Amino acid sequence: MVRKILLVSVIIFTLLPVMLLAEAQGEVTTGLSGKIRVVGTTITRDPDGLLEWQQEFKKVTGVSIDFIAPPHTEYGAVVRKMFATGEKMDVIEVLVGDYTTFAAQGVLFPLDDLIAKSTIVKSVNPKFLAFFKMKDGHTYGFPVNAGGGCVLFLRQDWLTKLGLKAPATYDEFNAMLKAFTNNDPDGNGKKDTYGYTMSMNVPVSEFDYYQRFFMLDARFDFLNKGGKWVDGFTEPEMVKALERFQTAYKEGLIDSEFFTNATSTSRTKFFEGRCGAMEYWSGLWADRMQAGVVAINPKASSVPVGIIQGAYYIARPSPAFSIYAKSANPELAFKAWMETSVDGGKGQTLFTYGVKGVHYDISGGKMTMLPLRSNPKAKFEKAYVEAALIVNDYKRQVPLSALAQLSRDIHVRDAEPIPFVPGGEIYAKQAAEIGKVKFQIFSKICAGELSVEAGLKSYRDQVAGLKMAEVIAELNK
Repeated sequence: MVRKILLVSVIIFTLLPVMLLAEAQGEVTTGLSGKIRVVGTTITRDPDGLLEWQQEFKKVTGVSIDFIAPPHTEYGAVVRKMFATGEKMDVIEVLVGDYTTFAAQGVLFPLDDLIAKSTIVKSVNPKFLAFFKMKDGHTYGFPVNAGGGCVLFLRQDWLTKLGLKAPATYDEFNAMLKAFTNNDPDGNGKKDTYGYTMSMNVPVSEFDYYQRFFMLDARFDFLNKGGKWVDGFTEPEMVKALERFQTAYKEGLIDSEFFTNATSTSRTKFFEGRCGAMEYWSGLWADRMQAGVVAINPKASSVPVGIIQGAYYIARPSPAFSIYAKSANPELAFKAWMETSVDGGKGQTLFTYGVKGVHYDISGGKMTMLPLRSNPKAKFEKAYVEAALIVNDYKRQVPLSALAQLSRDIHVRDAEPIPFVPGGEIYAKQAAEIGKVKFQIFSKICAGELSVEAGLKSYRDQVAGLKMAEVIAELNK
């Protein structure tokens, strides 16, 4: 009898992965029907299977979907225009920099009751939901993923050629950038490289994510310091950071075009070997950074590294899935979209890995990712949610690469979480203009057009006229 029980247990254990994957493919009756309109940006695009993804979503949920995917670089502006014109929407992917403002403007539907009634959502780690609770006590967002954050990527082939190790202090980081700039790291006999690239074509709230090796313990945006909200840009830590940026730029260690770089431009420069250091996303991006440099130079390599002394990486809140306040059927939108994204079965498989036969296949009970249509040399990685950033107990079907796992381990170890800025009406009206002034003053200080002291005086004078005192008072209510 014992032998029979053991045999049955072994069979069940052996077949479990196959059973789970098989269940993930079948059509399931959810009892839902209808149609929702979704606006999002971090989903896969066509020709890489968005059409088939939408068709599979209908099979999985019983709900038809009209998906609008504006260009990523224009996404925030397009969503704001859709709000302004009253265009029909149900679900909106809200970027981190827009969440507080949209919530304060009243364009998002409160999700508290829908979350409380959902048995499926109970699988989500509460810490990821807690980010989205605003000072009015309501939750207007649902986590797209676990947030994640950036780490520093270095050209390992440059480090090896120059006999350097990953830096442990700012002085070592600065010395490394000088070597990357002045010591011919690519061996072409020309002085045509520089140390570090970055982009200013990002939301104000995201600037802090990318520049930790210069910022150290400084913050560009508003932050909670000792229980009180302050403007990080005028804090003593930022004064020192501005001095570091200004000196490095003057010495030619920083990409001179960073003022106009998009993040894609910066990545290209890293891939092409024009610079040797860039801070970018941990997780699957570690594989992409490696693939990018190898595509240009098969002998090149990229490596993620830990933070230096006195600094920290940032664990950001996730972008949000939110429901438009004017949605005709918020409950249908929540059940069809939010619940499906974390159902632990076929819906979450669809959101994470995509469609069988389009994005992945199954052989011998194991999932393998298929080549991208747009680039057959590369494998498909994610449909909407990166497998490295799952918010509940859903099991990964495909292991992360060693490089992607290393980058996530580094980030988890070295990062500190930051909350959304809990802005109200005044913040919602003034934050964008204050952010523009920050970028303008930062650029002038960095380029040496203004001293740090003169730049910060100009900044304080300008934002005083943008109700900075009232913004700070509102944040601390």
